[in-house]
Amino acid sequence: MKRLKYIRLQAHMSQREFSKAIGISYSMLSLYERNKRNFKVQTAHRISRTLQMPFTNLFPEFSWLEGKDVIK
Repeated sequence: MKRLKYIRLQAHMSQREFSKAIGISYSMLSLYERNKRNFKVQTAHRISRTLQMPFTNLFPEFSWLEGKDVIK
């Protein structure tokens, strides 16, 4: 997801810093950024918490989850 790389760069974080902050491996983040893998909703939620930004603002494609208790 190219937007993920953009978000990370806007936060002034390296791939290693960002992957550690959201609890995934550096190599997995690289796969996500290159659209080689899709991330789970839980990973998207950790990204929004790490960046202290509203979940649905960062990931509008998950807006249907708003108000639902599916993210642990």
